[in-house]
Amino acid sequence: MEKNNLLNSLQILSSEAEIQRAYLRKLNNGFNENVDELMLEYEDTRFLWSNYSSNIQVFLEEISELLDVIDDKGLHEVTDLDNKNWNQIRLLSRKTLSIIKLG
Repeated sequence: MEKNNLLNSLQILSSEAEIQRAYLRKLNNGFNENVDELMLEYEDTRFLWSNYSSNIQVFLEEISELLDVIDDKGLHEVTDLDNKNWNQIRLLSRKTLSIIKLG
């Protein structure tokens, strides 16, 4: 079940910006001013990373580093989900998910 938390987090991180916005609206009962919940959900799965191969852990860490860049740049608004940094996270999340599913 806990592994599903990581997979769910990667799934939402890999989704298009509109899907992420809808997810945040649903989570926050229509109030979706910022994207912090996406970031927090991913960071909450850090303890699960050791369950995966070192190759996958490298990708997970890269996603975390990109989220740190987003945090440092203050890209917390839902309108920022179209930013190139968020697009990088989407691509890396998709790649990571595909590797996990193949394994």
